[in-house]
Amino acid sequence: MNYIALHTYIATDPDSLGLTLGIAHHDITNNALGALAAGGGIYDVVNLNNAANYAKVWWDATNTKITTVSTNNALFGFVVENGGGGANTTCRAKHFPNV
Repeated sequence: MNYIALHTYIATDPDSLGLTLGIAHHDITNNALGALAAGGGIYDVVNLNNAANYAKVWWDATNTKITTVSTNNALFGFVVENGGGGANTTCRAKHFPNV
């Protein structure tokens, strides 16, 4: 989706857009038109609280990690690989912010 950046984004930076989440695939400078992925990709992300494979997860923008806590966080999608490896470990998650 087209997006006017509110700050500078580096490729793979997620951004909460209300209750949904977009992910930059390319760098976007502040106030420039760029694009955010609206879902479907699989990304390496840090797992804040040991979410298991297939768990529904949200993006915690404060900690810049996925979490199983939905309160005040934007829906990210599901853990698809390497879940349950412990808190603060890297897993793979499918970006599916519309379930």
